[in-house]
Amino acid sequence: MEKFLEKFDIKKAVDSFAKYYEGAKKLYDEKKDDILDFERYNIFTYMKDDIARIRDEVAKDSDNVFYAYFLYLAMEARDSAAIRALSCPNKKLEDEKYDFLPMFSLLYCVPALVTELRSKGVPEDVIDATLNMYENQTQDFVDLYHRYGISIYVDWMMKFVKCEIIRVGRFNFEICNYPAEFDVFENNGKIAVMPKGVTFHRSGQILGSIDCEDEEGSFVGDIVETETYYEGILIENGIAKNEKRRLEKSMWKKVITKGDRVINYHIPTGGKLDHDECEIDVQRGKKIINECFGEIKGFFCLTWIIDPQIKEIMGKETNLTKFADRFEKFPLKSNGHDVFEYVFVCSPDTPLEDLPEKSGFSKAIKQHLVKGGRIWGARGVAL
Repeated sequence: MEKFLEKFDIKKAVDSFAKYYEGAKKLYDEKKDDILDFERYNIFTYMKDDIARIRDEVAKDSDNVFYAYFLYLAMEARDSAAIRALSCPNKKLEDEKYDFLPMFSLLYCVPALVTELRSKGVPEDVIDATLNMYENQTQDFVDLYHRYGISIYVDWMMKFVKCEIIRVGRFNFEICNYPAEFDVFENNGKIAVMPKGVTFHRSGQILGSIDCEDEEGSFVGDIVETETYYEGILIENGIAKNEKRRLEKSMWKKVITKGDRVINYHIPTGGKLDHDECEIDVQRGKKIINECFGEIKGFFCLTWIIDPQIKEIMGKETNLTKFADRFEKFPLKSNGHDVFEYVFVCSPDTPLEDLPEKSGFSKAIKQHLVKGGRIWGARGVAL
């Protein structure tokens, strides 16, 4: 097994590898190249010929096929440590054969995924849309690296394998536990957010975010609860202010706290965010998840798209800013990289003057960055 792992430049061994190695031997002896039969799933459309070409390259070396079974068994066991260790074989080679290899393992999980979604009563069109994400995510890899692959997205794609995400219209909806140290309160439809043990930079961003590393003037937001009120720092327009406020319990109810089940919005690349169509998708997604997966407390989002500065930069109301307005926003600890990947489709190390201006939006964001600004992004909640 050591030589096998060395061949794929897998340096971190996991105790469970021995079990998967033996299991992969049995699967390979019994099924041979069966795991490479991607066409049976009818998932890929315009990529089909290229993937067939990659499949043929992969099949030339039996160790590649064995590797696909090896990784599949780790996926089937939901072994996160093993999956992370295996998901980027020979990553230094920049070879699409290895970049794409984990996709065959992911696809081998599709029949079980479809069976589980159907057992929960998820509509067939939603199942089809969810499976389309395999091609969508491959395209994201192509856009970034200009070759076929999936390796860097394996952890993300495992959320689909585990039935934690469904695609409804424009959105991927992830059923998850609310992860933020920010409690959410509601009063007749109005939402307020208070941090719970979070340290902020003097700017109101979270300490440790890019350009917010120095501790001078930093402050901690925490919540004091009595029989009659909650007291803490309120977030205003996505920024923490070092001023304590009270929410009277006679008026305000705590509706979301860390660990509660929520729907996490994700916005796949491609397509518009038409306000009316998005509202239809949101309401349908909420209904499907409540009926098929159990009741949720609300919606959560973490993205550069809802950074409060976007509306100021654009200077007008757009579909993007209308989407952001769905949420009560609060800061996230950010390295500022996402805007480079998703707006400019390039490395965050790219010189600012070289950032492409493909639209009025990208031009406005570029000007903001050139002037020394940042896009930190934000987290947001909605009920």
